[in-house]
Amino acid sequence: MLRRRWPVPRTTVLRLRVATVALAGLASLLPAAASEPRQWPAASGSATARELRREARSILREVEDHQLSLTAARVRVERLLNALKGLAEAEGWTPIPRRLELTIARPDDLDMRIEEECPLFYEEELVELCPLDASRSEIWGNQVLVCAFLCVPPDQERAPE
Repeated sequence: MLRRRWPVPRTTVLRLRVATVALAGLASLLPAAASEPRQWPAASGSATARELRREARSILREVEDHQLSLTAARVRVERLLNALKGLAEAEGWTPIPRRLELTIARPDDLDMRIEEECPLFYEEELVELCPLDASRSEIWGNQVLVCAFLCVPPDQERAPE
């Protein structure tokens, strides 16, 4: 009959395992909390097109200043898109679809993800507010990436900031 010999008492081993699991759980929450966007009017459902544009500019500025990772920026852009859809529904207008067709730089890259390759917005200078709609973006063959965007119509927000 084999006997196991524990170099430390069993209760100590169990306590260490529980502590390790607890710390791993806390560590997994830290990146998510760090990437959470600050509260802005769209979160309450009462955003205007101007406030959405302001948030879009803030996202771009923070990415440019390396204060925000692209992963966190994409989450905020998705929330911005949802707020835009909610605003359109509440005010009775339809967002204008736009798309960019881009040649795939690495056609053999099977791990390419649409969300990572498409730009956050249709235009860098945000002439029109057009956040990425990753759910409608797609890859054609292995040569073309089609990035879909939804835009605020010009008559809904014309005032520049």
